Amino acid sequence: MKVVLATDACTAGGVGRHLRDLADGLLLHDVDVQLAAPRGSKIVQVAAELGVRFRPFEDGLTKADIWHLHLADTYYRPSLRVLANARVGSRRVVVTEHLPRSNASDATLSDDARTPGAALAKTAFKKLQLGLAHSVIAVSAASRRFLLDRYGLAPARVVSIHNGVDLSRFRAPAGPPVVPRQPSVVAVGSLIRQKGHDVLIRASAVARHDWTVVVAGTGPQHEDLKDLAAKTAPGRVAFSGWVDDIPGLMRQASVVCMPSRWESFAYVPLEAMAMGLPVVASRVDGVDEAVAHERSGLLVEPDDPQALAAAIDRVMADAELSRVFARNARQDVAEFDVAVMVRKTVNHYRSLL
Repeated sequence: MKVVLATDACTAGGVGRHLRDLADGLLLHDVDVQLAAPRGSKIVQVAAELGVRFRPFEDGLTKADIWHLHLADTYYRPSLRVLANARVGSRRVVVTEHLPRSNASDATLSDDARTPGAALAKTAFKKLQLGLAHSVIAVSAASRRFLLDRYGLAPARVVSIHNGVDLSRFRAPAGPPVVPRQPSVVAVGSLIRQKGHDVLIRASAVARHDWTVVVAGTGPQHEDLKDLAAKTAPGRVAFSGWVDDIPGLMRQASVVCMPSRWESFAYVPLEAMAMGLPVVASRVDGVDEAVAHERSGLLVEPDDPQALAAAIDRVMADAELSRVFARNARQDVAEFDVAVMVRKTVNHYRSLL
């Protein structure tokens, strides 16, 4: 079976990581893999590291049994041309929606004024775009529901396959857990509004217990978040910048927090669960499919610093609860192993041929 994994992503972020994991897994299934992306995309580096071919969109499309586009931007305009060409040259075309619900597609997630007619135009675009695919993959059940409700897609055309992580990389170390000298919360993610780091900073300012926050990531809100921390929670928040060794960072945490305003199916909770760490997160798309509230962590409504602070305080104050969450997390995360994701994807490919 020949598979082209394509994406509009120009950075090696979450979608790039997914592509790497999927390509690596497909190679283990003896699949002939090629990567494709716009010229200048860092996905070319992923291809080089995996030892697979890379072809820019601008050089034309390679024919394949499965031509699989991974959308980082759900409204990626060139996708119409790319998918139409793929449809002509390949047996089956698949689209994975990595973040279908955001402030761009759901007006309830943004306070910005909407351009008259924009929602109708976006709906028409998505129906045309996804109509060029034989099948659509959503990375969570919540995202699948959104696609069905927002764009009126036929249920039989949309399947849900969760993202997976390499559990061996994030396995909890043997022996007694590391006890931080001071209770600490780790948050990992780009410094953008979506990730809600400002909510965590405000939560730390109203917390009843003494815990610190480490925010790992880079992004355009860096200076604004530093200013907010200095004004509202002086001495309680540190910014580590980009961190390659996420397992090493998480080993120093008492709690891993993901205060996002919207997601589809995030990696961070899975990584924390594999590390045997309790998770406190926003109840947004996909998160409650990984983190079981009151079993492996606590979920609160997004954009609520008081609720977030109370949840973190509760875990910090109850060592037995933290241990129970950690034990359950290690058990529950097994179903999100990257090998499971790859196997389900391969089975889906075969069902289409």
